[in-house]
Amino acid sequence: MAKNMLIAGKDFPDVVEFAESMALAGYGVSVASLPVENTGLTSKDIAVLPWNKGSALAARSVVIQAETRTGTVDEYVLYFDTASFCQRFDNLRADTCTLAADAMVLSYQYLAMEILNRIQQKKENAKLVFVLKTCLSEKEGALNPTLRTANAVFANPIVASAEAAFATFAENIASMYAEKGNISIVLISGDEENEVMKKDSSFASWLTSYLESYDQLKHKPNLKNTLTWVRAGAKNPGGFSLFR
Repeated sequence: MAKNMLIAGKDFPDVVEFAESMALAGYGVSVASLPVENTGLTSKDIAVLPWNKGSALAARSVVIQAETRTGTVDEYVLYFDTASFCQRFDNLRADTCTLAADAMVLSYQYLAMEILNRIQQKKENAKLVFVLKTCLSEKEGALNPTLRTANAVFANPIVASAEAAFATFAENIASMYAEKGNISIVLISGDEENEVMKKDSSFASWLTSYLESYDQLKHKPNLKNTLTWVRAGAKNPGGFSLFR
């Protein structure tokens, strides 16, 4: 049966490959993103929902729009791509802090709260999937200078702290909702060296298969497994491994 997905966290053009790959896999896809004139999408089956990331009200609007478009949303994906944020927030300045907090911290929290509230209201089964694609931090680069190759990307303190906030938020959401019968929280992670996550098309293919296998489980994962980050590329929902 066809499913519907809302993707948020990656903006255009970075989200194009992932969104189109999920659409090719058979999903009805909605993408929440900062408004852009040209999305770069080739598929006409993907809805683009403008998203003001610093607004709790806008988060509610995004959830309602996605549901109105397709009738229901089966899976919500909140995608934190650290390297992508490194390019956007590459300077350490005081005036960057508010924009960075809206884009990398508050936006995810606002949207997750609205998603969970809506799932509870509707009392229908749905998944909230947190995806964390990590990269090296300045601390790691300082401790191991051999990592500083020409193409290496290092998260500055603002981005690195936001990555940690996303991980902590996701883990604690998972702990709160692990026992909720109609809500499934899935934690997925990998870094830029992860073969599956090097390309969003391959990640989308794996994620589709993984979520299908998840649906076939007779029982939801226990609390310990729910709180464990699954490394992208795991063979099945039983293949848990820590992301760090």
